[in-house]
Amino acid sequence: MVGPHQKAQILEQLTGIAVETPVPMLNPAPVERTRGRPPGSSSQRAF
Repeated sequence: MVGPHQKAQILEQLTGIAVETPVPMLNPAPVERTRGRPPGSSSQRAF
C-alpha cells in the first residue's frame, strides 16, 4: 500500500515534471527568433 507521505512525494515528482517539461519547449522559440534561425532547427537537435 502507498502511504500518504509516498503519495506526496509522487505528486511532487509529477508536478515537478509537469512544470519543468514545458519550459525547454517554450524558451527556445524566442531565443531562436532573436538569432534569426528557423523554429525547428535547434528543437530537432534537442530531441
